[in-house]
Amino acid sequence: MSDGGDPNFWAYIHAAQAGPILFKRVSFRLVFLGTICDLCHAIAWILSVVPTSEADNKLCIGSMFAMNLFLLGSLFGTASIGMNLLLVFVLKLPPGLPYEKVYYSVSVFLALLLPIIALSSGWFGWDGTECWYDSSGGDNAVFVHKWTTNYGWILLVSVFCLICTMLFHVSFYRRRNVIATNKDKHADSMVKSGDQAFSKTEKLIARVVGRIRWYCLVPILAHTCSLACDVLQYQGQFSSPLLISANFLSGSMGFLNSTIFLTLDPSFETARGQLRAYLVFQYYLRHFTVVPSTAAAANKSTKSSNHKSSSPSPVDGTHTVSAKCADAEAGMAEFVLKPRGIVPTGLAYHAVRLLLLRQKDIQLLMETTRRETPGTGKRKSMSANHMKQKLAAADRASFEALEESDLSGAAAERAAEEMNRL
Repeated sequence: MSDGGDPNFWAYIHAAQAGPILFKRVSFRLVFLGTICDLCHAIAWILSVVPTSEADNKLCIGSMFAMNLFLLGSLFGTASIGMNLLLVFVLKLPPGLPYEKVYYSVSVFLALLLPIIALSSGWFGWDGTECWYDSSGGDNAVFVHKWTTNYGWILLVSVFCLICTMLFHVSFYRRRNVIATNKDKHADSMVKSGDQAFSKTEKLIARVVGRIRWYCLVPILAHTCSLACDVLQYQGQFSSPLLISANFLSGSMGFLNSTIFLTLDPSFETARGQLRAYLVFQYYLRHFTVVPSTAAAANKSTKSSNHKSSSPSPVDGTHTVSAKCADAEAGMAEFVLKPRGIVPTGLAYHAVRLLLLRQKDIQLLMETTRRETPGTGKRKSMSANHMKQKLAAADRASFEALEESDLSGAAAERAAEEMNRL
């Protein structure tokens, strides 16, 4: 029974250093708050299994207080993500209100209040087999204590998150249908650039919310079995599969949050693309240069001589146009990669070549290098940062328009404002 908060913590640190507007989101900071709580909850759980008898009751009480505190903190952090998306994305409340301060204040207040009530009432302690709620008052009292300060709030948050998920689903697909309808209309008629930018911004916001909404399923998946198991045990019934599932899932909130963050959250997807671009350039592409192919140069010379001998009439430019089209199609074949010096033989070079390098990286390097500055005939110089930015942008082909730079003017300002509120 351990949490997955630790990998999520380091993934958050890496993602936050990347810098796009997605890392300024309210929900991203709430996920980080939940990650800290998950990590502390795992530490408290380890401390709670140390006591073996009632003689260690103080450690029992302290570890139970910490477990409840950080479990509720993570739970209310997830509820805050659902509330934020509900207010901003579904209800579309105006900006300027202190939403985030309210989320933190209410979450911290409730997460502290409930364990303090249980601690001051003497409800935590040794229950005869483990650190849990003190069973000296009888089964009925323990049931009331658990549902007053723990399970009842888990149930409320789970129901709330379920409602939020349903509303997100309806609103998300409604917006997607509207965007698709507008796209069909735009294909048949000329549209103002402002309308196109608005549609692109709406598409961006809908995509991000479509990923973030999965956080709201975590309390439902993690605690449904525990709630059902506790009710059945109170009624004198017992189910081994349900008990095993409850023990396995009840401590998995951190793991589930980490899984969603590492696989679905657009912030980490962007950071992952930037890291891949950096590694590909640093350990592979920078060791090569793009030079004209000898065969391509000879072929081009032959074409040039044939073109001069044909001498098309000024009124008929068909031959010239065909030659330009052929040159554009064969442009990528005119250049080859050539090592700048001795090709590296280190582990990093071969690992990047085998695991991270893609054909489009080489094509992008060639395409960027072969472009010429108009009127000079000289290739543009390409900085390392510029190349890495282009690689990172190409790496997000399945998730376009993730950054403010993909929009311009008022659309970029609106996208940044809306994204920061999500």
